[in-house]
Amino acid sequence: HPDMYERAVLRKPQNKKYGVTVDLWSIGVTFYQTATGSLPFIPYGGPRKNKEMMHKITTEKPEGMIAGVQHRDCGPVEWSKELPITCRLSEGLKFLLVPILANILEADQAKCWGFDQFFAETNDILHRSVIHIFSLQQATVHKVYVHSYNTINVLMDAIFRQTGVPAVEQEFMYEGYYLELDLAQQVHLVPKTTEERPIILVSKEQKAPIGITYKEPDVPTFPPMFDLISDANLAKIVTCAVHQLLRITKSIMKCQDFILRGVYWMLAILKEECRKTLQRAATLNLKLDFCKSTMMRIQKIYGPHSRMNQSDGGDVHMKLQLTVHFLATISQNVQNSQKQLDQIAAQWSNTNDIHHKDSTIGKVEVLLEKVSAIHQQLKKDRMRMKLQYNDEQIHKFEKLNMGIHAKKVLALVREDCEQKYKKLLTCVKDWMRIACDIRKQLRSFGEQCESLHCDLENCEAYLNNMFHQIPLKLEGDQSTTKSTASTVYPDQKCMEMAIRMKQLKQEMEHVTKELQQNNMIIQSLSDGQKPQGV
Repeated sequence: HPDMYERAVLRKPQNKKYGVTVDLWSIGVTFYQTATGSLPFIPYGGPRKNKEMMHKITTEKPEGMIAGVQHRDCGPVEWSKELPITCRLSEGLKFLLVPILANILEADQAKCWGFDQFFAETNDILHRSVIHIFSLQQATVHKVYVHSYNTINVLMDAIFRQTGVPAVEQEFMYEGYYLELDLAQQVHLVPKTTEERPIILVSKEQKAPIGITYKEPDVPTFPPMFDLISDANLAKIVTCAVHQLLRITKSIMKCQDFILRGVYWMLAILKEECRKTLQRAATLNLKLDFCKSTMMRIQKIYGPHSRMNQSDGGDVHMKLQLTVHFLATISQNVQNSQKQLDQIAAQWSNTNDIHHKDSTIGKVEVLLEKVSAIHQQLKKDRMRMKLQYNDEQIHKFEKLNMGIHAKKVLALVREDCEQKYKKLLTCVKDWMRIACDIRKQLRSFGEQCESLHCDLENCEAYLNNMFHQIPLKLEGDQSTTKSTASTVYPDQKCMEMAIRMKQLKQEMEHVTKELQQNNMIIQSLSDGQKPQGV
């Protein structure tokens, strides 16, 4: 705290009384250092060498800032409202922690929180549930902190703040299936997630890949001069850098695992949706064939000059012709989509094989063991303070080996791991663009098929009504014939009428039987066994 620093470090006399702000400031500095590994306020040369500047930074800190660093002597202070990129905390936790730091790293007691509010906010974080999310298109890992009693609507808003994907565009996959979430549902009903088993977020719209963000550590080189203390200190920095490179490598490989897993699920789901769309089109084709055959029989009975070729009958005929063309178009487009998915699946398979054969993590771990062993040896040499000639030569040789091992790790990360990762991100961008287009197309086809189903149901009802009016028409024709025409051969007329009625009965029985068969086929298709999960 500036007041405490002024009295304890600068040794300046003061009559100020210390309040809760001093304790909360200390807690804020501790939080920041724990989260980042460095102090929040650093003058050029460090706080021990530049004490006056350290005091100036803490007293002149703008409101809301949580860090300030001076990079050159007498230079300006670079202020920050956010935790640095090197901070390993998740974005979700950063979002909750930064406001706390901003309100307790305040020297002014009027602006600083009290303990009641501090404990209320920190306890609020501790009582939240963590939902692990992986954004497939963006290739980013997220931890969303929400209360278990919050609704899905609150969860989706929190996801939007971290990913930029609006709630209306969010779709979720879990264990190979689309995860249907009700906005009014509470978060505790969401499947349990872990860092290894997150919920996969898919946007309905194409999003540019971002990938994991990290800062590559600086790996210092050893000077040629022999210095036990300097060499031990540099060995510690090199070992820390290699540890960080290993963490980066593991993060990249885990991200690739999630990408390949999510793409595999997406392909399986889209293939199943294509199959269902083709099945639905086949069902509509059965209804269409029935309507067409029924219409032909009615036209045959009514004759070419009947009202079946006029008004409503003409509209039905036109609708049936349009339906034939549209169903053919749907089937063709879906088959083309299936071919595209098969191509992506082949590319995915090759990429997945390369990924599983990748041994970068194992190589970096072996090199890290060697670097750590050399670091321990250089620490022992520093404790001895003076080495014999042979030990000195071994020391120099080990120092040289440490530099070589560190360069190998850098080369593995830069030239192997990062390059494969960037290549996969490029592939994912193309794959997900195609998948989004197919998904939109299938969704549109589903809506159009629903409309077609209603139209065919109406056509079927109209044709059935027309078909059942045939006996009334024949009776009307018979009475008209009796009243207007002279019957020269009554027995012959009765015989013709009987034959026509018999034919009509056979036609109706045939149509009824065909309708029953079609209904059975449609029912069997609808009740077909659902495919197993991926």
